[in-house]
Amino acid sequence: MANLSISLSESDKSKVSEIRVDGVIDTTTSTELEETIDSLLSRGRFQIILDLAGVDYISSAGWGVLISKIGDIRDNNGDILLAGMVSNVLEVYELLEFDSVLKHFESIESARSSLGVESEREFSKKKEPQVNRLKVIESLSNNGSSPEFFSIGEVREDSEDKLLVSAILRDPFQTIGELAEQINIDSNTSSVGWWRVFKLLRKNKLLSRRSRFRLTRQKQFQN
Repeated sequence: MANLSISLSESDKSKVSEIRVDGVIDTTTSTELEETIDSLLSRGRFQIILDLAGVDYISSAGWGVLISKIGDIRDNNGDILLAGMVSNVLEVYELLEFDSVLKHFESIESARSSLGVESEREFSKKKEPQVNRLKVIESLSNNGSSPEFFSIGEVREDSEDKLLVSAILRDPFQTIGELAEQINIDSNTSSVGWWRVFKLLRKNKLLSRRSRFRLTRQKQFQN
C-alpha cells in the first residue's frame, strides 16, 4: 500500500497556506490530499503552495485532484503553485502539458517569493529515486499494454472524438488548451474544457504531441 505524509503550514499574515507532501499520490492516497485542499477552501484560504519535493510519483488520480480544484480557486482570486518536483515527476508534468494549467517553481522559496511571502526555512529536498519514465507514462495512459506515445489507437466514433481529431489535423502541435478552444469553436459551444480534452486524448492514446503528429501523418497518407 502506498504511503503519504501531509504537513500543513498556514500564515495569517500572508494568507498563504503551504502543503508539504511526501510519498506517492495515487488512487489510494489522492483522497487525503483532496480533503486537505478542501479544508483550506472551506475556510476561504485560496492561496496554496504545494511542496512536492518529497513526492516520488503522481498518478492521473493525483493530477485530477489538482485540476478539478484550480477553477474554483482562481475564481476566488487564488492559485495552486507547485514547487520542488523531482525530475521524474516534472518530466511527466511537462510531457502531459500540465504546465499550461498549473505553475511550477524550482523551489518552495521561489514559489513563496512569487506570492510576496518572506523567505522561511525550507524543507530539505528528498533524494530523487530512479523511476522508469516509461512506466509512469504507461500508468497515466491507462493502458497496461504499451506507452501511449509508441502506438496510435483506433479513434472512437463519438462526436467529441471526431471534433478532437479534426482539431489535431489542423495543427498537431497545439496545446491541450488550444485544442479545447478549437473544439468549442467547431461545435459552437463553450462546454469542453482542458480536463475533458486531456481525458479524450488519453482515451485515444494521443496525449503526446509526437503521437498527434503521427496521427496527422497517418491521415495524410490515407488520403
